[in-house]
Amino acid sequence: MELYTLDIDENEDDQTSVFAVGLVERPAIERNWMAFAGTKEKFSIVDDEKMILAGPLMVANQPIYRNDNGHEYEVVFPTTSIEKIVRKYARSGKSLSFNINHNDSKPVKGAFLMQHFIIDSTIGLNTPKGFDELADGSWFGFVKVDDRTFWDNHIKTGDLKGFSVEGYFNDFKVNKEEKEYEELKNTILSCLN
Repeated sequence: MELYTLDIDENEDDQTSVFAVGLVERPAIERNWMAFAGTKEKFSIVDDEKMILAGPLMVANQPIYRNDNGHEYEVVFPTTSIEKIVRKYARSGKSLSFNINHNDSKPVKGAFLMQHFIIDSTIGLNTPKGFDELADGSWFGFVKVDDRTFWDNHIKTGDLKGFSVEGYFNDFKVNKEEKEYEELKNTILSCLN
């Protein structure tokens, strides 16, 4: 199966970036931009009274299956790409918008990214308790929801289960031999540590 890495250009004039997060029940892909969700990207209710969700926004180096009109392939966000995405987002000063299942006509009013960070165990930024261990380089976030009716009807019921980023990305096909070399190199390095 073909594998593509996804990346952005950090130039502020370039359109590649993350611009929204869908609160989703299942994976989705749209024309001209990609949206992702999966079982490993589920969120959890951190505080029901304060209406706070937490979970990974992007998981580093995790292959994500795609089927685009019969074209099956996988995409992956390398650690370096996630770092650039988060840096460009933070530098922009813009807020992410939130919607239901990638439907712009169903915005989640009063939802905002309250806290976020890139997992980096070398400096003590680890996966929060209660979540499966995430690879260093993964993007983790806490989302505050101010709309009690939305919370009760969609979050507490379990209708929506995960975060799914939306953005414009550059894709680069990974050469199979290059991928095998990287896997071998990573195996050798993990044995040395």
